[in-house]
Amino acid sequence: MATLLGIVVAGIVFFYSIYIGTHGNYMAFIDVSSVAIVFGGTFAATFICFPLNEVLKAFNAVILVFMKDTFKYEEYINEITSLAKQVREVKSYDKIDMSQIKDPFLRDGIQMLKDAIHSSSEIQEILETRIMYNQNRENAQAYIFSTMSKLAPAFGMLGTLIGLIDMLGKMSGGLGEIGVGMAVALITTFYGVILSNLIFTPVAEKLKRRTEEDVIFKRMIVEGIVLLNEFQHPFVVEDRLNSYVPAKKRQDSTSLAGVHITLSEAETKEED
Repeated sequence: MATLLGIVVAGIVFFYSIYIGTHGNYMAFIDVSSVAIVFGGTFAATFICFPLNEVLKAFNAVILVFMKDTFKYEEYINEITSLAKQVREVKSYDKIDMSQIKDPFLRDGIQMLKDAIHSSSEIQEILETRIMYNQNRENAQAYIFSTMSKLAPAFGMLGTLIGLIDMLGKMSGGLGEIGVGMAVALITTFYGVILSNLIFTPVAEKLKRRTEEDVIFKRMIVEGIVLLNEFQHPFVVEDRLNSYVPAKKRQDSTSLAGVHITLSEAETKEED
């Protein structure tokens, strides 16, 4: 909603300002050649800077800008806490139903626990490495849009220079023709600045923010997996994972009151 709201508000503000400023002559801000120079030049230079497949992936990532964030911390805290209860009771991972675990990252971590090949530190290192490389790939997509935000004003200035050259060549036509040429020349810079500051830079920043949030979310899962491997008490697991969310969204430990009783009984039986 924030993305759509920003686009709508920007469109209304710019159109209203142009309409009032030009006394209804908004067509003066539409120039096909300027659009071709800015858009064509920016995209051409982008394809020169980066491999084709990376550019296409970055364009596909734009869809994420319009999608709602899906980092459901509370849901996964509950899920990992429930798993902590299950594995602590039986001291085994064999009874964990992998088909019930939806998140691929969490499922991979649980599978490592079930395989019993790696230690806690090795599992943490493997998962952290995956997080790092995924972060690098996603930051590369944001970097492409950051580069485009730098290229667009440059090609806008290039279009302005082309317009000025054409204008100077027609100076013998009188001041009226010079004024028209100057207006067309400046429109190209206008397009470049709009593209850079209203489209490319916001998209790059939003992709970076989503990547940072994804890293935090996955690190919460990593810590949960390490705690599972140590057979920590569900209260401990819940409290540790609650550190990743704001206070008002943290899970209430009283929801696991029954877990404490069950575990206490199980531990008493083991001692007997």
